[in-house]
Amino acid sequence: MALSQPGFRLLQTKLFIPRAHPEIIKRPSLINKFNDGLDSRLILVTAPAGYGKTTLLSNYIQQSDVPAAWVSLDDRDNEPIRFWSYLIAALQTLDSSLGKSAQVMLQSPQIPPIESILTNLINDIASFHGDFFLFLDDFHAISQTPIHEGIIFLIDNLPAQMHLVISGRSEPPFPFPLLRARRQLLEINASDLRFTNVEAALFLNELMEFNLSTGEIAAIEDLTEGWAAGIQLAALSLQGREDITEQLQTFSGSHRYIFDYLAQEVLNNQSEEVQNFLVRTAILDQLNGRLCDSILGSSLEIEGSTTVYSQSILEYLERANLFIVPLDQERRWYRYHHLFSDFLHAQLGEKMNPAEIRELHSKASTWFLQNDMMFEAIDHAFNSGDYSEAASLINADVAEIFSRSELRTLTAWMKDFPPESLLTEPRLNMIAAWAFLATGQSAEAEFHLKIIEDIIGSKADGSPVSLALPPETRGALAEICCIRTSLAFNQFDLPKVLTLSLRTHAYLTEDVQGGLFNNKQDILAVSYFNQAILFEINGEIKGASDSFSKAIALNEKNMHLIPMTISYLAHLQELQGLLHEAEGTYQMAMRLTEGYQYPLPLSGMADVGLGNLLCERNHLEPAKDYLRKGIDLGLQWGHREVLTSGYIGLARVAMAEGEFNEANALLNNAIEIISKIQVTRQTPLIDAYQALLWARQGNLEAAADWSGKCGIAPDQPVEFNQEPVAISQVRV
Repeated sequence: MALSQPGFRLLQTKLFIPRAHPEIIKRPSLINKFNDGLDSRLILVTAPAGYGKTTLLSNYIQQSDVPAAWVSLDDRDNEPIRFWSYLIAALQTLDSSLGKSAQVMLQSPQIPPIESILTNLINDIASFHGDFFLFLDDFHAISQTPIHEGIIFLIDNLPAQMHLVISGRSEPPFPFPLLRARRQLLEINASDLRFTNVEAALFLNELMEFNLSTGEIAAIEDLTEGWAAGIQLAALSLQGREDITEQLQTFSGSHRYIFDYLAQEVLNNQSEEVQNFLVRTAILDQLNGRLCDSILGSSLEIEGSTTVYSQSILEYLERANLFIVPLDQERRWYRYHHLFSDFLHAQLGEKMNPAEIRELHSKASTWFLQNDMMFEAIDHAFNSGDYSEAASLINADVAEIFSRSELRTLTAWMKDFPPESLLTEPRLNMIAAWAFLATGQSAEAEFHLKIIEDIIGSKADGSPVSLALPPETRGALAEICCIRTSLAFNQFDLPKVLTLSLRTHAYLTEDVQGGLFNNKQDILAVSYFNQAILFEINGEIKGASDSFSKAIALNEKNMHLIPMTISYLAHLQELQGLLHEAEGTYQMAMRLTEGYQYPLPLSGMADVGLGNLLCERNHLEPAKDYLRKGIDLGLQWGHREVLTSGYIGLARVAMAEGEFNEANALLNNAIEIISKIQVTRQTPLIDAYQALLWARQGNLEAAADWSGKCGIAPDQPVEFNQEPVAISQVRV
C-alpha cells in the first residue's frame, strides 16, 4: 500500500502505470505523432478532463518497447520535497540505483539547492543505458513555482535517453515559446485528442456493438465535440434503447450538463446495490476493497444473486467500464474518473441526508486511523463534522506535525474549524497560534490568542489581577505574551516588544510549569530569543549574545529554534568583523541538523547567513548555492527573516554580476512575500536595496526620490538598526 522513506510515506499506487483497457480504439495518428516527438525535450499533453489523456499515454506505453516510469500527481504533491521524492521513486522503478545520491541529498537535514540535487540526478540519468520515458500525469495539480523552476532546469539539461511527458488539464508556466522556437517541444492538445467521426463510428458500432446510422453518429460527435468521456457516456446511456434518434434530440447544453444527464442515465441502468455502492463510496479519493467494506458495513448483492464484498464490486465496475481507474496491477486500489466522481458527489447529496454522509466520513476516518494514515483520518474527521475528533487527532499528532515541519497543512486544518468549535479548545488554539506565527500569518495568530483569553476569562495584560491567578492560568498568559512579542517584532513595534517580553517573565514565576502547548523552558527560550534581537537592533552586542546563549541553554532539543539562534550568534560575530568566526558558527548550526530526518525551515537562516557572508568575500557561486538552499527552506513556512535575507542576498549577487533585471525580479519576490505574510519590519531594507539597484542602473531620479523619503536626515545620528538603509542612502 505504501512505500516508506525517512520522513515521507510515498503511495506506491501513484507510481503504477494505469492499465490500458483491452477494448480500446486504436488511434495510429496519435501514436505516430507521439513517436515524432521523441527527439523533443518535452512532450506536453493538455486537454480538459475526459479527453482521454491518460488512456492515450497508457495505450502508448503498452505498445512501446521503451521502458517507462510514471507518477500520478495530486494537490498534496505541491510540497517540493514530496514532489521530487515521488519523481525519484518513479525513476527507481526502472533502476533502483537511479537518483540515489539525489535522494540522499533530498532527505538530508540541510537540503542543498534544488539545482545541485537535480545536477546529481541528471548525471545519474545520463549513465542509464537505453531510452526511457518519465510520465508526469495530472501535472495541473502542481502550482508551486519552485517545482516549476526545477522541472524547467531538468528540461534544459535533459539527457538524450530520457523522454519527459507531462500531461494535465492546463499548460504549466514554462518557457514554451523558446522550446517551440528550438523545436524541443511536442504538443498534443484537445483538438488532437477529439474523436473523429471515423473513430466515433468504430467505438460506437464495433466496440459498443450499436448499429447507428451515419447521421446518429454525427449527432453524437456534434453534441460531444469529440469528447471521449461524453461519447462513452452517450453509448452507455443508449444501451438497450430503441428510440436512439429521439433520445439524441433531447440532448443539449454544455459538456457539463450533457455529462450530468448521461451520468444519471448510466447510474439508473445499474442495479440498486451498485448504485448504492457508487454513491456511498463517492466520499473517497482512492478506493480499495477493505476501505469500502469498512464504510459500507456489509456485503452487497450484484446482478441479483451473488453476494460479494467491495473488492468484487470494484472489479465488476472495472469490467463494466463504469468510469473507474485501476491504480495498480493487483487491482487493490482504484479511483473514480474525476468528472464521474463529481457527479457521484452530487448524487450523494440528493440521496443521503447530511447525517448519513457524516457517518460515512466517520467510518472512513476510523479506517485510515487504524491503518496509520493520519492525514487522511483527519481530513475525513473534518468532513464527518466531528470537530472534537479532528481536534483530538491533531492534538495526538501535533508533535509529529511540528517535527515534520508540516505547518502549512496544520494551518489549513485550523481554518476548517468553525469558530464555535474552538471555544472549548484552549490548547488547540495555542497550537494554532504558534503555527500561524511560524508561517507568517499574524492576524490569524492573534485571532486564536484572543479566543484563549476568552476561554480562560483573563487577558494577558500584566494587570495585578492576572498576575495573581493560579499557576496554570499564568502559564497560558505567559505563552500568549511570548507569541505577541514575536508579532510585535513583525510590525517593528520595539517598545511593545520590550513590554511584552518583560510581561512574559513576570507571569513565569517559580510555581508555573508551562503554558498550554510549551513548557516553561520552551517559553523562556523564545522570550530570551526575542530579547536578544531587541538588544541587537539597539546595538547592544553583549546583551544580545548573552540572551541568545540563554535561549540555547534553555531549549537544547528544539531543532527549529536552536539552529536559528546559533545563526543569529554568527550574525553578531559578523557585525563585529569576526568573519572567520562567523563562518564557523554558521557551519556549526548546519552540523547540528545533520541526520535529522525532516526539513527544518528555520535552519535556512544559517544557509542565507553564510551565503551573504560569502557574497561579501565575492565568492559568488557558492554564495548563490547557500542562498537558494536557504530560500527553499524558508518558503516552506514563509519565514520572513530567511526569505528577505535570502532574496536580498541573491539580488546582491546578481548586481555584482551585472544582472540588474534579475536583481530587480529577486527584490520584487521579497516584496511580494513580505506583503503576503503580514510583516513590515523588512520593508525599509528591501526598499534600500531597490534604490541602490536604481542608482546602479542609472535611474538616479527614482533613487533620489527614495533617499528623500527613507526617513534618515543627513544631520541626525543614525540608529544601529538603520545602518544598512543609511549606507544605501550614502551610496545613492
